[in-house]
Amino acid sequence: MKTFFFRLNAYRYLIIGIWIFALLFFTASIIHKLFMSEKSLIDNSVGVWFDQQDPELIHYKNYNSIFDEREWTMLLVETNDIYSSNFLGDLKELTLQLERLDHVIKVSSLTSVKDNKIDEDGLLDYQTLFNDLVLSNAEALEQFKSAVKRNSIFEKNIVINGNNHHTVILIQNDNFIDDQSSYRIQLIDNIHNIMMDYPSIKNYSLAGTTVVNAELNRAALNDVMVFYSLVTLLLTLAGYTMLKHWRNLMVMYVVIATSVLPAMGSIALFGIAYNMVTVMLPTILIALSVAGVIHIITEFHQLRAKHSAVDSIDIALKQLFKPMLWTSISTVIGFLAFSFSGVAPIFQLGMFAALGLLCAFLANITLVPLLLVALWKDTQPVLAISSQKASTFLTKLQKYPILVMLFTFVLFLPLSGLLQLRVDTNYLKFFSGSHRTTQAYERVKQAGFAQNPIVIQLQYTNGSSFSDTDKLKALLEFEQALLTLPQPIKLLTPTDLLEEINAAFNDENARTLSEYTQAQIEQLLLLAELSGNDDLSDLLRNGGENIQLLVMSDYMSSQEFIAFKAEVYELYQRYLPREIQLHITGTTTLWANMDVEVSQTQWSSLLVMLFFLLFFLPVIFKSYRLGLLALAINSIPLTLTLGLMSWLEIDINIATALIGGISLGIVVDDTIHFISRLTLYRQQGMKMLEAVEATLATIGQSIIKTTVILVLGFSCMATSQFLPSAHFGVFISLSIALALYLDLVFLPCVLRLSTLNLRSSFKPVRQQMVD
Repeated sequence: MKTFFFRLNAYRYLIIGIWIFALLFFTASIIHKLFMSEKSLIDNSVGVWFDQQDPELIHYKNYNSIFDEREWTMLLVETNDIYSSNFLGDLKELTLQLERLDHVIKVSSLTSVKDNKIDEDGLLDYQTLFNDLVLSNAEALEQFKSAVKRNSIFEKNIVINGNNHHTVILIQNDNFIDDQSSYRIQLIDNIHNIMMDYPSIKNYSLAGTTVVNAELNRAALNDVMVFYSLVTLLLTLAGYTMLKHWRNLMVMYVVIATSVLPAMGSIALFGIAYNMVTVMLPTILIALSVAGVIHIITEFHQLRAKHSAVDSIDIALKQLFKPMLWTSISTVIGFLAFSFSGVAPIFQLGMFAALGLLCAFLANITLVPLLLVALWKDTQPVLAISSQKASTFLTKLQKYPILVMLFTFVLFLPLSGLLQLRVDTNYLKFFSGSHRTTQAYERVKQAGFAQNPIVIQLQYTNGSSFSDTDKLKALLEFEQALLTLPQPIKLLTPTDLLEEINAAFNDENARTLSEYTQAQIEQLLLLAELSGNDDLSDLLRNGGENIQLLVMSDYMSSQEFIAFKAEVYELYQRYLPREIQLHITGTTTLWANMDVEVSQTQWSSLLVMLFFLLFFLPVIFKSYRLGLLALAINSIPLTLTLGLMSWLEIDINIATALIGGISLGIVVDDTIHFISRLTLYRQQGMKMLEAVEATLATIGQSIIKTTVILVLGFSCMATSQFLPSAHFGVFISLSIALALYLDLVFLPCVLRLSTLNLRSSFKPVRQQMVD
C-alpha cells in the first residue's frame, strides 16, 4: 500500500515549483509597494476606515468638497508675555514661515488676524491689526492690545483675556481624505522643526485631527519596524531552543513565509495601505502559522527514535492531520467572522489573515513532510523534546484535583467586571501619557483653550439661504442654545463675523442682526465680500446655501461625542425650520461613529464563533457532551480576559474588539489536539488515567511549545506606541496562557471528577472496554 509520503514525493518537484513561484510573485508585489509605489506605506486617514459607500463618509466628502478640503490645526504657544515686542517679532516671522509650508492654506495668529475698519473714503476694509509700529511704539502696542481684546471672536480662540502667557496659532491645512501620501507627517514634522528656531517661545503644543492622524501613522510605521524585528528575533531564539537544530528552524521559517508573503502580497496587489490594524497582520500570522509546524516537527522527532524518517512522517501526519485540519478551520473561521465588520481595516485583517493561515495549512501537509524527510533522512534522530519535566509535573498535578479546582475558582474573580465592560474610543488614550500628543492636548486644556473643532454643517433648501430673515433669527436662537451646552468652549459662526461687520460699518446706529431685513443682511454680506473678508468665506459658501458652525470643545471620547450629538440634534429640532438640514460631520464625527461598528464587530465575531463551535466541536469529537465541555472550557479564557479589561478600565476599541473572535479561534486549538490524542489512546485500550498521562507526555509537549511561541509572538505587540495594539497583544497572550492551564491542568481534572458519562465518548463504536 502506498503511503501518503510516497504519493506526495512523486509530485515533489511540481509542489516545490508551485510554492517557489507563488512566494516569488507575492514577494515582488511587496517589494513594488515598498520601493516603487508613490503611495504611502501607512495611511490612517478617515477614508481608509469606512466602506466608500458609507453614507456618513459620502456626506463628509461632500462637505469637504464644498469647503475646499480644509481642516484646522491648533498650535498653542507659551511665552513670558504674548504682547512683548520680542515675542511679537518672533511670532510675525513664525507666522510667515508656517504660511510657506506645503499644504498650509492660511495661518491666523496675533500678528496676522484681521479686523473691520472704515477707511478714509468711508469704505469697509478688512485689514491686519498688527503692524511693525507695534514693535517699537508703546502707544501703538496699547492700541493693538485694545483692538485684540475688544473683538470677541479672538477670545478663547487666539487669546484669553487675563492670560498673557499663552496664545494660539490657527493653521488651516489641506484635508485630503483619500490621499495616501505622507503629507500629514511631513507637515507636522516641519512645524516641529520650525518651532525650534525661536528662543522667546518657552513651550508649544500641537492639537487637531491632522496631528492625531500623523501620530497614528508614525506609530504604525514604528510598529512595522519593531514588531517584525522583535518577533523574528524571539521566534528564532525560542524556535532554536525548542527544536534543537537549524534544520528544524529552517522548516519553521519556510511555513512562516508561506503564510505571511501571500497575505501581505495580496494587500499590496489590491493597493491597500497599511494602517493601525493591518500592520498587526504579519505578527499575527507569524505566531499562528508556527503552531502547526511545531506539532509536526515534535511528533516527527518523537517517532524518529523508533522509525525511519519516511515512516515517522507518515505516522505523524496520520495522527495530526485531522486535528490540524480542525484547528485550521476553527482559526480561519475566527478571522472570517470579521467579514461582517463595517470597519474596513478589521474586515481586511480578517480576510487576509484567513488567507495566510490557509496557505500555512497547505504548506504543513505538502512542503513540511518533503523538507523534514530530505533534511533528516540520513541523520541520527534528534528529539525535539529534551526532557519530560513538564509532563511529569502536569501528571503530578492530576493527583490534587480539588486544589486545581480551588485555584481555578480564584481565576474566575475577574468575571465580576464583565457587566462594566463598555465600548468607547478615546484617541488621546491611544498614546501613552508621556507621548507628546497626549501632553500637548493636556497643556492646551490647562491653558483654557479648546482642542477639538466640531463641524456643524447647515444646508439651506427650497431656495432659502442664510440671509432669509426668519431663518436667520432661528439660527441666532440655535447658536445661543448651543452655548448653553456644557461642551462648547467657543463657537465660531458666520453670524459672529457679520456682527463685527455690522458694528464697524453702522457704528452707533448698529442694530442686532435679527432686526434687519433680508436686503440689509445681503448688503452686509456684500460689504464683507468687497472688504476681502476671507474668514467669512471660510464659513459661508454658495451664496449662503451652505454654512458651517465650528464648535470648539475639549477632546471628547466617542461616547461623550455621541451624547453631544444627540443634544445638538435635539436643539436642531427645537429651533431650526425643516428647510435647514443639519449634519454634524468631520473626522471627529466619523471616528465616533466607528464605535457603533466596533461594537457590532465584537458581538458579531463572538456570535459567529460561538455558534460555529457549538456545532463543530460535538461533530469532530463525536460526542455532544464532550463538545459542550470543550466549548465551555474554551470560553473561560475570553470571559476572564474581558472581565480583567473592565477591571483595568480598558475599553473595547478598534484593536481590542478583535480579541473575542481571534481568542476563541486560537484557544480551542489546544483542546482539539488534547482531546483528539486522548481519544486515540482510549481507543487503543488505555484507561483514562493512562491516556491522560500519555497525552501529556506526547501532544502535551507540543501544546506547551506552541503556547510559548504564540505568547512570545503576540507579546511583541506590547511594545507598540499605539496602546490598543499593545492591549491586544497583552490580552491575547493572557487568553492563550489561560487556555494552556485549562487544557493541560483543569481539563484532565474535570475528566477525572466529572459526573458526566464521558467514558463512552472515548470508546470505539464497536468495542466496549472496561476501565
